[in-house]
Amino acid sequence: MQTENEARLELRRWYALWHEAEAMYAGWAHEHGVSLNALMLLCALVDEPESSQSSLARELSMPKQTVNTILKDFARRGYAELRPEQEDRRNKRVELSAAGREYALALTEALHKRELNVMERMGFDRIKALNDAQELFNALFKEGGHGR
Repeated sequence: MQTENEARLELRRWYALWHEAEAMYAGWAHEHGVSLNALMLLCALVDEPESSQSSLARELSMPKQTVNTILKDFARRGYAELRPEQEDRRNKRVELSAAGREYALALTEALHKRELNVMERMGFDRIKALNDAQELFNALFKEGGHGR
């Protein structure tokens, strides 16, 4: 059984890896002319072409104002349209234009190509184990991490 010190070392390692991954994705996004938040929004919009600003903010754990600022820039560039929702006009529905969809698909496909290459090199079993472990960690964290 691991000691508390060993567990804390692994926790610090997990933090470092988490931050490194975030920095790698931010760097990739920057190389492609977008912020990490804009890239994540585009990925979400490719998966869910008609979303609301509030659902995007919730799904991506971003402040609503950040989402709004990025989407206004996309609208200004002709990549997205923002329409008030019928039930709550303060909230806007987001829809990618044809040019926006083309732009988003080009970026997300380039990103997925890189990710899939890494996954292939790692092997499916390792990726599945990584995802299974993260899913378990998330579930246990949500229930309060009882036990210590």
